Amino acid sequence: MLKRLYKRFIHFIMTVIAAIFVLYCTICIVYPLEHYELIEKYSKQYGLDPAMVCALIQAESGFNADATSPKGAKGLMQLMDDTASWIAPQIPIENFNVFRIKEPELNIQLGCWYLGYLNKRFDGDLTLMVAAYNAGSGNIDKWLDNEKYSADGKTLDKIPYTETKKYVRKIKINQYVYRLLLKVKFYEHETFF
Repeated sequence: MLKRLYKRFIHFIMTVIAAIFVLYCTICIVYPLEHYELIEKYSKQYGLDPAMVCALIQAESGFNADATSPKGAKGLMQLMDDTASWIAPQIPIENFNVFRIKEPELNIQLGCWYLGYLNKRFDGDLTLMVAAYNAGSGNIDKWLDNEKYSADGKTLDKIPYTETKKYVRKIKINQYVYRLLLKVKFYEHETFF
């Protein structure tokens, strides 16, 4: 009897350990995190929530610094050459060259500056800021001027682009998850065991 209970207990413990390991691996795959020191540095510099920047990078490139979209957006934060070329002199970045856009530090600095710019432009409205990052601030201005999408001209009641609507939702959910994972210091351990 005791032997059977002991075996069940060991089986239970091994099942719990395996489940925790699978959960840990799943979180690491679905919510990766690299270059956090840079994310934290430039988030602070440009008045952003680091968890939101992590969520955006996860959505844009999956933390792949070499990512290039079919439209030509590059790097962790998926910046277009024209956008990066517009941002660089405003920071200012000396000796800027579009061939450097994929460099993690430069990409994060440029992307965070742009998010900070959008944050100010849209008075801290996360929905507008993230939607503008995805669809362009010109589209946001048009939507805010259209009563079909904005009753007050300051907030969006409806996002007409399905892709942008899903993108905003994804960023908000992932921001919540990254905020939680960062709060519990999930990424501060080299290995789980």
